[in-house]
Order: sequence, then C-alpha cells, then structure tokens
Amino acid sequence: MGRDLLRASASPSFSRATAALSRAVKLSERGDFESARQLSVEAASLFASAHSRAGELRADYEAVRALHLAQDSKNCLKTALSTARDLVNGQYPWISTQFQLEKGTCFWIAGDLGRTKEAYLAALKTAKKTMYKAVYFRALAHVSGLSSELGEEALAWKQAETGLSSSSSSSAMLMQSYNLYFVLHMVAAATNHCYLDVAVWREAVAISEKTPDVLLHAAAHAYLGRNAADIGMMELARDAFSDAAKEFQTAPQSHATRVAYAEAETRLAQVELRQGNENRAIARLTAIEPDVLSASDNLLALIFYRALGEALLKTNLPHEAEMATRAAIALSENNLASLRTESQRLLWGRESVAAYKMLIELKLQRGDSRNALELWEWYRGASLRSGETQSHRSSLTAAELKEDPPDFQPEAVERSLPSLRNETVLSYAVLDDGIEVWLYDNRGITAHWVQAPKDWISLAARKLRNLCSRPQSNLSELHATARSLYDLLIGPVAEQIAEGRVLVVETDDDLSFIPFEVLLDPAGHYLGERFSVVSSYGLHYADSLRLAQPLTPGTPSLLVGVPAPAGFGEEHLPVVADAQTEAEAAADRFQSPVLLLGPNATGDRLLQALPMVSIFHFAGHAVVSGEGTELLLFDTSLSAKMLERARLWKLDLAVLSACDTANGSEGTAIDTDSLVRSFERSGVPHVVASRWKLDSAAARRFMQVFYAAAFQGNSISRCLQLSQNAIRNSDGMSHPYYWAALQDFGRS
Repeated sequence: MGRDLLRASASPSFSRATAALSRAVKLSERGDFESARQLSVEAASLFASAHSRAGELRADYEAVRALHLAQDSKNCLKTALSTARDLVNGQYPWISTQFQLEKGTCFWIAGDLGRTKEAYLAALKTAKKTMYKAVYFRALAHVSGLSSELGEEALAWKQAETGLSSSSSSSAMLMQSYNLYFVLHMVAAATNHCYLDVAVWREAVAISEKTPDVLLHAAAHAYLGRNAADIGMMELARDAFSDAAKEFQTAPQSHATRVAYAEAETRLAQVELRQGNENRAIARLTAIEPDVLSASDNLLALIFYRALGEALLKTNLPHEAEMATRAAIALSENNLASLRTESQRLLWGRESVAAYKMLIELKLQRGDSRNALELWEWYRGASLRSGETQSHRSSLTAAELKEDPPDFQPEAVERSLPSLRNETVLSYAVLDDGIEVWLYDNRGITAHWVQAPKDWISLAARKLRNLCSRPQSNLSELHATARSLYDLLIGPVAEQIAEGRVLVVETDDDLSFIPFEVLLDPAGHYLGERFSVVSSYGLHYADSLRLAQPLTPGTPSLLVGVPAPAGFGEEHLPVVADAQTEAEAAADRFQSPVLLLGPNATGDRLLQALPMVSIFHFAGHAVVSGEGTELLLFDTSLSAKMLERARLWKLDLAVLSACDTANGSEGTAIDTDSLVRSFERSGVPHVVASRWKLDSAAARRFMQVFYAAAFQGNSISRCLQLSQNAIRNSDGMSHPYYWAALQDFGRS
C-alpha cells in the first residue's frame, strides 16, 4: 500500500490530500468527528484526483471511523459497505482488515451483533495471515470485546489474555495492549469481580503511562478512580482522580476535555465527602460550578448536583441541599426518558438511587414521611416508566435547574390505598444512619424510623441468609439473629399488622438477603406462621402484573423435568433424580399438560409451548453465570436474556424448582438480571423461586401441598404458607433450610 501511495506523490493534489487526511486524524482525536469526516471526504477526492487508489481508501477509512465515533450507524454502515465492495480482491490487507473492523463496529452501533461478529472474525482471519501484528491485536481486542458483550465472559477473558501474553512494548502495541486490558475490565465488571477490576485498571494505567497520549493517561486514571471508590479504596481513588484531573487540565483543551476535567474534580469531591472533608469538597465543587453550568452535559450536571446536595446536607444546609438534589433528580428523570428498555432503566436506577435517597432523607427530616414514601415508590417504579410520564421541566438546562428545580409530587400510593383491603405493604428504605419503615393499606400510612448502622444491617441480613441456607447451621444462633432482625424490621410496626392480611414486603439494599418468613417474634413464632408473605419490587411493579386466574385441573400447563442436561458431566453436576418425578407428579394433577422430560426438554420446544400455557413448572438444575441464574434445559439454558424472546402473554404462574432460582448475578432477586424480574417484566403475576439450594425431598413434598392447596381455591401466597408450614412440621425438616427456601414474588 505504501508503494502505491508513493507512485502518486508527484501529483499536485497529493500533498493537499495528505495534509487534509492528517488534519482529519487529529480532529478525530480531539473529538470533532463531523469536521474529521468532512476533511476525510475532501482528502479522498484529492487522492482520487492524484490517481492514488490506496490514498483514497485510507481517507475513506478515516471517514468511516469518524462516523462510528460519532455513533452515526446509518451513514457509518452505508459508507463502510460501499468501500468494502472495492476491497474483495485482497489487494490491500492492512486497509481491508481495518475496514472489516469498522464495518463490524457500525453493525454493532446499529444493534446487529450477529453481523458484527462475522465482520470481526473476518478481520481477525485476514490480519492473522499478514505481518501486521498491531492490526492483528486490534482485531483480537474487537473480537474479545464482542465476546464479553455477548455474555461469553470466559471466552473474552481467554482471547484478551492470549493477546496480552504475545504483545510487545512497541508504541503501536501499547495501545492494543491497553484495549485488551479494557476487555478484561468489561469481563470483570460483567461478572461483578470488583477487586479484579481495580487490579486490571492498575495494569492499564501502567500501560497508558508508557505512551505519549496524555488523554489516555487521564482516562485510565479516571476509570481506576471510579472502580476504587466503588469498593471503598478511598486513598487510591483520591490519588487516581487527582491525577486524572491534572492530566485532563494539561491536555489540548476541547469541550470533551473540559467536561472530563470537571467530572474528575466532581468525583474527587465525592471521595472527599466519604473521607469526611466536606469543606474541601464544597470548595472544589464551587470552583468548577461555572464549567458545569456552561458545559451542556446532563450526565456531568447530574453527578455534580448529586455531590453538591450531599455536601450541603452534611454541612447542615438542608434547604440548599434540597434544591441541589431536586436538580439532580430532574436530570436523572430526563436521562431516564431517553432509555428504551427496562434493563437500561434498571441500570439507570442503580446509578441514580443516591440522589433519590438523599431527597427522601431531607423530606423525612422535616417530618414529611408521606411524600417521602411517594417519592420512594416513584423511584422503585422507574424501570417501568417511559418518557411520557416525565415533567416537561426535566428538559431544563443545568443553569436553569439551579434556580428553580422541579419538585416531583407523585400520588400513586395515595390512589392505591382504598384497594389494599386484604394486604398490607411493608416498604423499606436503607439510608446511611438507619432504615425508614412504611406500612400502608386501606387504613392509611404509618412510618417509623429505625436507627441502626448500615454495616450492621448488612452483616445481620447476610448472616441470617447464610445460616438459613445451611441445614447443619446452629439453630440457636439462627433464632437469635432472626429475633434481632424482627425487632428491627417488624417490631416498630407490629401492632399495625392485622391478622389475616397478606404481607407484601418491598426490600431495599441488603435487606433483600433476608427470608422474612423466618423472622422470629417475641413469642418464638416465625413471621411465616402468622402471615402469608409476598416479595414485591414495588407498587408500580405490582400494578403492572396481570390478574391471575384461579388454578384448576383444566389450566393449560407446561411441566419440565431435566435430571441431567446434555454435557452435565463436564460441569460436575449430579443427576437430579427427583426432577423427573416432580414434573410427572405435577403433570398428573392437570388434564392436558405439556410434559417435557430429559432429551425432550429443549429450548425450542420450551419457547414454542410457553405462549400457550398459564403455568410453567421447572424441576432440575440451575447455575449462576455472568447473566444471572440460568435453568439448564437438555440442550441449552434458560436465562433472563432468553426469556426476552419468550411470549408469556397467558402465563399466570412460574414455579422454578431448582437451586438459587430467585437470585441474579449478585445473589438476590432485586438484581437486574434475575429470572424473577424477567418473568414479571412480561406481566407474570406469580413467580415461585428459591433463595438457596433445594433439598429434593422437601421440594417434592412442598409441591404436593402447594398444588393441592391451589386447587382448593387458595391464593398463591396462601398456598406457599401452607406448604411451608407442612414442611416445617415434617420429621427432620424444622430447620428453615428445608421449609423457607421457596418464596412468592408478584401480586398479593
């Protein structure tokens, strides 16, 4: 390609073409992608005038790259596909490989991951045949990054590790090594290995510092700071953000670098707040406020106002703190309105919860517990909301929000109270210094503040879960923990809980680890003995679920039993001998069940049957992966992602009789990738799933009582309570491990 370029160097247009291409590359590096594209098109035209096909292709590549960096999928694909047709003869393998990578990235931006994979693998194959080592490792970084995006974390890690083990210290290879470390970060983040993520970024920072790219140094330090702060490594986070801010400030200045500098300073202020340096944090935030207000960057403004609100609250300025926090929430709501899927909105919720809790705390401080509850339920339901529900005020700029931020006044709880005649909702919000407990039903709203250290709450919740999940654990220790948590969570409102009502429990944070049925009252009775308990994601979720039809022998049902999935020996999974027996026993109760056993329990047959049934019962193995818990069918696994393809229009009840089926990748049902969420996302009103490993004998007995009670007209929550009581009173099964493993999610 180089020789072809030089052949045209005598043309008057050639020098102008190379100058235009050089400027285009620099503009892309600065973030001015539209100007870079225009100059690339100009360069391509000049190269064509000079009869340099090689130069023209290089300029076309730069134009496609600018379009991909600008996230313009339509024009990116159009340009890439047009040029790719001219490269089929393999004349220029370097540029051909680069175009394949850009084409794949354009497909990725457009959401076509299948064709992305085809293009990336073709690029890798071409690069492997050439002597262009840097291009090969660039292709490998793209392929491994896509593997991580597709949930193939083990493959992504192996691919990136292969590249790193073969890389050199040349300047070209350093950038590719950095890209491969970025893939390792993606895998560590996807699998929630937070400490590994920090270790990866330490290595990436070291690589970046060997390059002359000051923006790369700054970005690496910023990533390291964020990950270190997430796991409480505050000294490391402070140093990393401080380095990032200095580097962004000394880099060539553009809108992007100024925004990045302000974000690094804002995150440094957040670290100072966690270290107790409120005054230093306020001084830092005050200094960068003009940059934030003029940046027109909503994400930066959101982070800034959230930090400012926290700083003002900690320095005893509640009114100013509320104004800043309301601005942060308005920006959060504006961002929420742009998100297309519930999973995106769930991830948004994790990023935004601190601002909502801060405003809730401010409302509670002034005695407004009712509006605090309304705001909390409003936040809980955010993943189901769309842009139409947002206030037009949320489109105001950061500067306008500073003066007059909107005050959201939802009223969903108030409207729901008259309908809550047979149930009582217990809603919890874990704040820094304790827990706010709300109890509400048709009799009204009761609120109670419980002072308790957040760390103690987390330890006690996890301890009870751990004790319950092991049949050999000490019952005295379990009962002591269950008693202390009852006093904390139920005791303050126990007198307001009327007998005969269903308890609908909305947990928060690590309270999600607690099996509430196991909490022990002063008389030594489990909460589950006295009340049916339903777990709920919140009022808005409950309202989005269908009304279930009564269960009868004629209800269309799908029963699946997989004792041993194909290839189970490689995973060292024991045969679940009772899985087929359980599925067959459940099927015997229905008139015309669809029964899929062993080799017949395939993914295709399952997806074909699900739209036609009202009950889905699975018995077999479940495993935890980076995508959460997956049910092992004979030939594949049923994950939260796979459920998105399922049509569950008629489904009223899903019974997931396998180990840990209630939990997502972080160990609780509130995780964004839990199967329970996936079923409820489709409107399924009842999901019965397990908190820990199931005992086969207990599960078999449980299902006998459960279906018998259901056919007698009992609600699903009552069926669960009767089943738990029956197991608890069976010989050798009084430990909560046996009777409290399964819980009911959904409607009351």
